[in-house]
Amino acid sequence: MFRHALATAHRLREAGQRMTDAKIIDAYEYAYNVAQAVGADHRSPEMPPQRDRQTMARRVRGYVLSGSENSRGSVFTGATAGVSARAANGFAYFRSRRCREDDPRTSQSSK
Repeated sequence: MFRHALATAHRLREAGQRMTDAKIIDAYEYAYNVAQAVGADHRSPEMPPQRDRQTMARRVRGYVLSGSENSRGSVFTGATAGVSARAANGFAYFRSRRCREDDPRTSQSSK
């Protein structure tokens, strides 16, 4: 759903249209409703409150405006697409540190 809102914001920017909160939230809600209709397994809808959706719209707009046109990439390019090798190594380092800190066998508190 967030990805759909992000892709919609990219399309709006490429078309030279304004990325308003309303358009981004509408894209999010559309994707949410499609997901509910296709695979909700009879769960009740849990649409986030309007305040959270507005925050999400601001984040999406920030991501689109701060990113370059070439960093959009594909869904299949991975989490570090469009990121420098140094930044990707930093992400990997912190992920591994977090995994080790969460592991009770290697936790500092157990020593």
